Amino acid sequence: VADGSFDVIGSLQASPQGDVVIYNLGQTHADAYAGGNRASLAASSTAASIALSAPKKFPLQSPQQRFFIVDTPITYRCNLSSGELLRYDGYGITAAQADPPAGVAGQLQVNHLSACSFAYTSATATRSGLVTLQIVLTDSTGESTRLIHQVHVDNAP
Repeated sequence: VADGSFDVIGSLQASPQGDVVIYNLGQTHADAYAGGNRASLAASSTAASIALSAPKKFPLQSPQQRFFIVDTPITYRCNLSSGELLRYDGYGITAAQADPPAGVAGQLQVNHLSACSFAYTSATATRSGLVTLQIVLTDSTGESTRLIHQVHVDNAP
C-alpha cells in the first residue's frame, strides 16, 4: 500500500530536505538515479517524522529498516586538455547524465592537472566498497605531485 509518511527511530540532526531513498541496490526498481525507490520529501518533514510530497509504495522493503536522504548529485570532471578539475552541482538526479552535466557551470577545483583517475571497487559480503581517487599535478617547471585518496563505502543497502 502506498504510504505518505513514516516515523524516524531515533532522530535526525535536522529537518531533512530533498528526496528519501529506500533500499538502493543500483538494480531495476531499486536505483535512486532511475527513481523507482526515491520519493520527494514534503516541507512538513521533521527530524522525527518523514512526510512524502505524495504517497508512494516503494518497490522493496529495506531489511534493516534504513533510509537515505539525498538532495543533489555532485560530479567531478577531469579535463586533461585544459589541465582542470571541475566540480558540478545543482542539477537534477537522472538515470543518464550528460558529460558535462547540462544546465550548470563547473567550478574550478584544480589547475595544472596532468593525470586523473577515479575508480570504484564493488563491495562484497566480506568487505566494503572502495573508491580510489588519484590526480597528478604538474607545475610549469615539470615537477609533479601525485595525490591518492581512498574512501571506504559501507556495504549497507
